[in-house]
Amino acid sequence: MKNLVKLWNQKRQLKKYRWIAERIPSWAEFYSRYMPEEILHWSRELEKEISRGKVDFVSAASQAFGIASITFRRVLHITPNSTQLVAALFLADGDVVELGTGEGKTVVAMLASYLRVLYGHRADIGTTNDYLAERDYHWMGPIYKALGIDIGLVLSATPRKKR
Repeated sequence: MKNLVKLWNQKRQLKKYRWIAERIPSWAEFYSRYMPEEILHWSRELEKEISRGKVDFVSAASQAFGIASITFRRVLHITPNSTQLVAALFLADGDVVELGTGEGKTVVAMLASYLRVLYGHRADIGTTNDYLAERDYHWMGPIYKALGIDIGLVLSATPRKKR
């Protein structure tokens, strides 16, 4: 019975997250009218609205991922797909997400961490090795910078005091 309740809740969440993901392209289109510095302004305004409790999760996630999507499009010339958006919503909400090779785990992690940061949380992203950590740091760095988020890189050789 417990497993059935868990499965039912997951299906409900999936339906909700798909519903949110369907709204993200219209937010991305809205933000596409603005210059990068204006996008950064919108991001900071959204963060303020979230901290004041004036925005619910659905609206916050839709707007945040709209902002991130247009930033991805401008900086890396890619657009997060609906699977990545839904996976990022699950991840940002504290769930575990399993994605196969080539499905965009790096994009998902970036989206989820951005939303978590807007909510005032720290976000640590781990990878399986130093090569992937460094690759993703350099690849996603311009996205984080465009959104006004400071990032760092910790490798296996990084001294404990610097971590």
